[in-house]
Amino acid sequence: MTFKFFQDYNGMNKKAIFAISFALISHGFSLLQLFSYAGFLIIHFGLADRNTAGYYVGNLAAIFMFGRIFSSIPFGYLSDYWGRKPVFYLSLVSVGICSIGFGFSTTYTSALIFRALSGMLNGIVIVSKTVVSEICTRETEPMGMAITTLSWNVSLLIAPGLGGILYNTGIMGSEKHFPHLIPNLLTAIISFLGLIFVYFWLPETLVVSEKHNENGNKNE
Repeated sequence: MTFKFFQDYNGMNKKAIFAISFALISHGFSLLQLFSYAGFLIIHFGLADRNTAGYYVGNLAAIFMFGRIFSSIPFGYLSDYWGRKPVFYLSLVSVGICSIGFGFSTTYTSALIFRALSGMLNGIVIVSKTVVSEICTRETEPMGMAITTLSWNVSLLIAPGLGGILYNTGIMGSEKHFPHLIPNLLTAIISFLGLIFVYFWLPETLVVSEKHNENGNKNE
């Protein structure tokens, strides 16, 4: 028996919208969960004190989007050649692996590398809007966009808070060498859950969208 929430609504595939939304939440966590503890992490690495950590924190935060600069357009081409779902697969697996790598980083250099790769190998935002427009009708597209945008904004709201709460909690005895491990494990778990939802609930829309382009019509 399917829960009413997941039943299609006026042509909108709710399961697919949920899968996209969850993928966007994982992206938000990978981007922002470290912001609340980045300064403490720099001090933990022994690079600076509380008065001089800002320079290193800025680099650590910005390098994620620096990686996105080089991969945004290639991911667009890949989604048109390879398919929408494979880009989601690659992105979600990359976010999960890079989050775990970042969580086990013991040096500033390794943290920068995993942070850059997490951005460079992440095409979630790029493909999400395309897929929403392809799985919705003209009537339901605004609602689909609204739901996925809301999920993105929710992740931006809760990710820094949870990152700060989970930093240096001592769970699993991680506080000595890896005080940042737990929030990054949470990010990885969210990413791998998103991978499952995308695999089972998100249809591949590349072939369908090509047919629409040939006919000059959107999905009705």
